[in-house]
Amino acid sequence: MVSPLHTVTDPDAPVVTADPSALGHPASDVGVLVSTQPDLQLFQNCVDAAGCRSRRFLMGQALTIDRPDGGGGVVLGPYIGAPYAAMLLEQLVAWGCRQVVCLGWCGSLVPDLSAGDVILATAACCDDGVSRIYTGHDCPEILSTGTDDPILQAYLRALTVPVKTGCIWTTDALYRETPARIDGFRDSGAIAVDMETAGLFAVSAFHGVQLSSLLVVSDQVGNRTWKKGFKKQEFIAHRKQLISCLANWSLNAEYRDKDGNNDAG
Repeated sequence: MVSPLHTVTDPDAPVVTADPSALGHPASDVGVLVSTQPDLQLFQNCVDAAGCRSRRFLMGQALTIDRPDGGGGVVLGPYIGAPYAAMLLEQLVAWGCRQVVCLGWCGSLVPDLSAGDVILATAACCDDGVSRIYTGHDCPEILSTGTDDPILQAYLRALTVPVKTGCIWTTDALYRETPARIDGFRDSGAIAVDMETAGLFAVSAFHGVQLSSLLVVSDQVGNRTWKKGFKKQEFIAHRKQLISCLANWSLNAEYRDKDGNNDAG
């Protein structure tokens, strides 16, 4: 938070900002946001051998990682909903992260997506408040800022699970996923629904940060019924495989900007 004595003179500048000195300002050129506690624990298990340090942060946990190349990474979570996810992303930006991957769960809207399927979001239909505030207007759809990251793509190709791509409907109201709204957003091109992706895309675009959103299908809502898949073996196994992949990425991926340049470039 800013000092109580700090006065903002720019009418468009925020009065409350993320604190770059939080947790001692960990070195962090890459960041990971993990939405659920079970997945955050799996992620920690994967990076513990690399000297991961875990501390409480806000309403969740921060994992700081020392990478072999001398760089650093930070993993934050869990979270639910775009407002809190946006707060965590703002903190990563304050710490210097320029490349972020988010891992969450989603509900399928289409018949060819079932529990355990993995989606790399290319865009999001905005049915949330965060994306509207960060873009400054009603924005029906917002594009990903990191879908074409070649380094992440190389790690994802090593998975035995196929990674599908598509647009995600992001809503603030879990219990207002009505048939009419589901049909409407599916007709607009959405293949799944979550509560964070549009907001995260908006924050990353606002700050010029590369952000990729990976989602594992946990349930299906597209056929006017709620078909839960939380205990399905495919859902459990594919999450573990994806988390291992992202842990390796966080430890080894060299940051490159959208033009392919590294820090020295």
